[in-house]
Amino acid sequence: MERKDATKAMKVIIVGGGQVGTYLASLLLSNGHEIKVIEHRNKNFNKLLRTAFRSIN
Repeated sequence: MERKDATKAMKVIIVGGGQVGTYLASLLLSNGHEIKVIEHRNKNFNKLLRTAFRSIN
């Protein structure tokens, strides 16, 4: 996804895929940034996949 403005896209690492991590991932993805999420709980990771990545479609 391309950025909506002329600023450079950030590369961001988010530690934790709970409520805050999911919100940040969704927000950053929708604004064209590249993210990586570190999450060790399968439940949180699956929720992150369903929630955050829905915003980029």
